Amino acid sequence: MIISRTPHRISLFGGGTDFPEHFLDHEGAVLGFSIDRFIYHTLSTLSEGLFDYKLRLAYSTTETVIDVEEVRHGPFREIIKQTAPELGYEIHVCSDLPAFSGLGSSSSFSVGLLNLFNEYCNMHRDKYAIAREAIRIERDVLLEKVGWQDQIFASHGGFNIIQFRRDATYEVIPLELTEQKLEELVACSLLVHTGIRRRAQDIEKVKFQDMSAVKGKLLEIQNFVGKAEQILCGNNSIAELGQLLNRLWNVKRSLSGAVSNDAIDSLYSAAIKAGAWGGKLLGAGGGGCLFFLVPPERRSEVIGSLNGVTPIEFTVNRTGAEIMFSTLGGAGANQ
Repeated sequence: MIISRTPHRISLFGGGTDFPEHFLDHEGAVLGFSIDRFIYHTLSTLSEGLFDYKLRLAYSTTETVIDVEEVRHGPFREIIKQTAPELGYEIHVCSDLPAFSGLGSSSSFSVGLLNLFNEYCNMHRDKYAIAREAIRIERDVLLEKVGWQDQIFASHGGFNIIQFRRDATYEVIPLELTEQKLEELVACSLLVHTGIRRRAQDIEKVKFQDMSAVKGKLLEIQNFVGKAEQILCGNNSIAELGQLLNRLWNVKRSLSGAVSNDAIDSLYSAAIKAGAWGGKLLGAGGGGCLFFLVPPERRSEVIGSLNGVTPIEFTVNRTGAEIMFSTLGGAGANQ
């Protein structure tokens, strides 16, 4: 048996500049962090000759097949085909959070499954290689309109700036903020689910169907990353970061009418009126989770203004994708 654990992420600044359609010309940068809310994959082998199938996949539904080409779940099918392990096992998937939340769950799924097979097939790929393989499969095989940051945060973990280069490479730069500033940031953070589900790539197709039309706004979004780094690594207050998020949200909303809607705008306005410094919708837009920075003394008032939504508690995850248990190498074999 093998158990893998892969974090979700919160992207604060720079989203959109992680698309190669942008950074191959202008470079790109995002600032964010992985959180201690996870997707889990469990693999166990099937006893030969006892089952009338060779592969069983259990997620929101269950599939049992003899040939991998029969698998309906696209990422499952293509990752198994690309990784090419012999069939004869079952895989279960569960998550701490619902899909389509704007927290990078689709890429966490891909990275986690690749890491599972990395252990199962004894391939010895590092975090960089796993992230790049997830990017390749999502973009080139599944033809999904996605950026690169989600796969990188899922694989590497941590609180980072990720720099995207014109030569199609990336660099993960851990932020050097004090533990006191990190604790203050988490204490001021409020993460809530809007209850609206959407597929990120559907929103991204609308937002970035003409990259030349949004180039100026993406460059403006990119500039927020350096300003946020100065606030987090300097003596500035978290209130200033919240105000910066508010400015970013106004730019992000202007990318496309698909980014927000009346329900999201209403929730956002209610939180600001109740005392939040600022915030943004996470991920592509259109639904999922809202993230706010709030004075701790106004937290209950802001929550009360959001029509009964339930806050999602979290801390920063520093480890990224990892193997929690493996009978191939013992517990924590790939940590």
